[in-house]
Amino acid sequence: MKNLSIRTQVLLVALLPLLVIALLLTGHFTTHRVRELDRALNEHGQAIARQLAPACEYGVFAGNREILARLGEAALRETDVVGVTVTDDLGAVLAQVVRGDQPMMATAAAAASLMLTFRAPIERSEVPVEDFQDTAPHVAATQQLGWVMVDVSRANTVTRQRQVLVESLMIVFGVLAITTVLAWRLARNISGPVIQLTRAVDTLRAGDLSGRVVTGSGGELGRLEQGVNAMAEALADARRREQQHADDTLFHERMRAQVTLQSIGDGVITTDAGGYILYMNPVAEELSGWQLADAEGRPLAEVFRVIDERVAQERAYPLYLCVRDGRTLRHGNRHSLLRKDGRRFSIQ
Repeated sequence: MKNLSIRTQVLLVALLPLLVIALLLTGHFTTHRVRELDRALNEHGQAIARQLAPACEYGVFAGNREILARLGEAALRETDVVGVTVTDDLGAVLAQVVRGDQPMMATAAAAASLMLTFRAPIERSEVPVEDFQDTAPHVAATQQLGWVMVDVSRANTVTRQRQVLVESLMIVFGVLAITTVLAWRLARNISGPVIQLTRAVDTLRAGDLSGRVVTGSGGELGRLEQGVNAMAEALADARRREQQHADDTLFHERMRAQVTLQSIGDGVITTDAGGYILYMNPVAEELSGWQLADAEGRPLAEVFRVIDERVAQERAYPLYLCVRDGRTLRHGNRHSLLRKDGRRFSIQ
């Protein structure tokens, strides 16, 4: 290691531990995920069998094969279930349904490896009727009527397990590729403090004044680290003061504009780019008959209803032309404003 160049040492130190850790974590994650998929499939199949068994009690007891077949068809709607078989206690098949789209296996061994069968007993429960009050506990007697067997395909689970393996390998290769590039770039530098200072300068140049350099180096590098931190702190303070000044100026401008709009004798309505009302001064409230609290957020055409007196028809204000062209529109014709209460006022 001592005879190797700094670039080679950095590459080895960066890549070897990461490679070992990545392989260990990926192997653990992949194994755990594969086992989880198998366990989930087993729990799913066993749960279906246990839930289906009580439902088949009446069909087996009454010998109603049609009910049993319908129950089996209902179970086939579950994911990965490819077949359901119901037998009596002697093993005679009472009902058997198989998924029609299940692909045929080339060999019996392949079919066995991709198929799991879950069994659950079908029992008849006898609920005791208490004719007399008795403090002694009663235990319901059970009688086994038969078995329900659910065949579950492992094809989807095997496919997902393969996907997990492929994704894990892709993650390992991706992490190694990214780490190799970063390690190669780091290896070209002389020392860590220089890289840290470079990153801090880049951060400041990008406008992020929150970054700081971790001090700890000695000599010129130590003073340079302290100087960069002091410069960043001074810039951050200047920005805060500038932002506070801008906020104060904007607030005063808004207040002056608000007072002006409240004082002028013309009606003023402000909307957003979509034509929804944001503000109305008192004159506009008086002319339209709408209060700002009621008109805010409504479309302009609902509050500012203009009637062209030449044709005695209501005309929509062409707000989209103002937004599109950024110009002021003036009407040379006579118009009336239809108030909220139905009265009209001639306006200009």
